[in-house]
Amino acid sequence: MGFVEAVKRGFTHATNLGGRASRAEWWYFHLFGFIIGFVINLATIGDVSSDPDDLSSGLGIIAGLYFLVMFFLYLSVSIRRLHDIDKSGWWYLLVFVPLVGGLILLWWYAQPGTAGTNKYGNNPLEA
Repeated sequence: MGFVEAVKRGFTHATNLGGRASRAEWWYFHLFGFIIGFVINLATIGDVSSDPDDLSSGLGIIAGLYFLVMFFLYLSVSIRRLHDIDKSGWWYLLVFVPLVGGLILLWWYAQPGTAGTNKYGNNPLEA
């Protein structure tokens, strides 16, 4: 799965918390989100005002909305990635365990998915 296909799949399966996501889909989708977020942050740097009554051009609002939307998209692809290694999406709650939880999840996300069909669906690499 290439970069563009992975990003498209991340958006088209955004509301699907079932099924599975391959490693490539997870990594490429997060890379896409990071790049866009980085560009938005660069654009907002010059938009900061010291006057609290100044709403500037609204780039901060756009950035906030972007990160809110991406949180739910990341959640969806991350849960489906956990399904690919035959783990429940509830394991995503490990993000709330400082440092260790994130490292465990990162380790799992890097693991190859379950070969063939598992209880969460068909192997995304075979689809």
